[in-house]
Amino acid sequence: MTLREKAQAMRHAIDMMEGALMGAESLTGLPEKWGEPRHRPEIMVSPAMTAGEVYRIYDAMTELTRIINSPDFNP
Repeated sequence: MTLREKAQAMRHAIDMMEGALMGAESLTGLPEKWGEPRHRPEIMVSPAMTAGEVYRIYDAMTELTRIINSPDFNP
């Protein structure tokens, strides 16, 4: 696998995740609604998401994980 092919694969995986997360408005919009509770682990959330949104995130995460674990991408 050439360096260019690796870069294209990584860019594709990043684009997949960005698209998946940006499509999940109920998830990505939460920080704006709440302010700054990120240091409060006792807060539980259940964002309303469609199955399609969940699977887009899952598929993008699968691709990122494949790249992370691939010997082609590790020195």
